[in-house]
Amino acid sequence: MIALSRSWIGGSILNAIPTGVGSSFAVAIYLESRIEYSTSTTGSCRQDVDREILSSIAAEIAGARYGAIDLEKICVSVSSPVPHGYGLKTSSAYLNTLIISLAKYMGLDIGPIRVLGINVEISKRYGLSITGALDDAAASLTGAIVVSDNYRGRILKIIEPPRRLHALIIIPRYRRKYTFKEIEIELRKRSRYFSKAVEALLNGDLWEAMNINGDLVAEALKYDRKPIEMLRRWGAIAAGISGNGPAYIAVADEGVIDDLYSMAKERLGGDLKIIKTRLPGEPAEDSIKNLVLKDLEGRSVITKQKI
Repeated sequence: MIALSRSWIGGSILNAIPTGVGSSFAVAIYLESRIEYSTSTTGSCRQDVDREILSSIAAEIAGARYGAIDLEKICVSVSSPVPHGYGLKTSSAYLNTLIISLAKYMGLDIGPIRVLGINVEISKRYGLSITGALDDAAASLTGAIVVSDNYRGRILKIIEPPRRLHALIIIPRYRRKYTFKEIEIELRKRSRYFSKAVEALLNGDLWEAMNINGDLVAEALKYDRKPIEMLRRWGAIAAGISGNGPAYIAVADEGVIDDLYSMAKERLGGDLKIIKTRLPGEPAEDSIKNLVLKDLEGRSVITKQKI
């Protein structure tokens, strides 16, 4: 048997570390996981996944029943066109796909609320995120724009992105300069400044929040602000740092994205990887498409808010 699952990666509107309130959006680039049973007599097979994480996910999905599955005989591969550890929500997408594909492999039905609950729990347990990254996980799963209170585990708003919206991703060659703990300290020092972004976000001005966030994260983590300033000058609706970086991300209208891409290639090129894509507005995973996402207490939060 082979079980496959896909989930979108994404970008940040507001980093949740300083205040607990965060917002992310999906982009139409997916991470995929594949699980299959090994027929090898030696039991050896490719493993792209931490065995302890896989075992914990199986236990969360099936409880005591998971012991009936021989995890040592499961071959797991994960693939993505973007690198891990650049703030592009790959950890959340990774967990979404593992949860869904493992549930499929085990023959169990699992809805989006359960997927998100397990994702947040495993993310915190194994230090894959600081806040549990509920906004990242929900955006990755649904293909939407998500606003959440990560410290309370509540989705505040899910917004269907207009088809006109596209994204430009800029991936530097260098890695992050700081540990998670150092990032947490630096961002929380500035929590009162991030509160302005929270206010803008909750008032419906997503892109003002994204711009404020981009400036503050760049300052706190000492990223070069020049790409952000140039992307805005060239016509981006908003631009900033995605997650904890070091990737930059911008949102632009359909009529602007090609010019923005060309300018970025010409003026920022060099050793940067530059990707243009769209905001999908629907799940990458077929098994989620017909399900309505609700918050963790069961209240529907889907909105058609204009942005």
